[in-house]
Amino acid sequence: MGNLAIGWRMDNHAFLSHPEFRMNFNNITNQRYHSGVATPTPAAAGGPQYYAGGGLAVPLTAAAGF
Repeated sequence: MGNLAIGWRMDNHAFLSHPEFRMNFNNITNQRYHSGVATPTPAAAGGPQYYAGGGLAVPLTAAAGF
């Protein structure tokens, strides 16, 4: 599992102040993992259940000041 973030900030353009674009790559290798405990129960009662972590995600963000 690994994460990577890249971005690009531009100079002022018309009425936009320093527009920028960011792209994040989350869980690049798309490995399965437990992100937390859902039900902390003893092993005698069946053991705990876990939340599954998310797969590969690539969100893109665009932002600018005015």
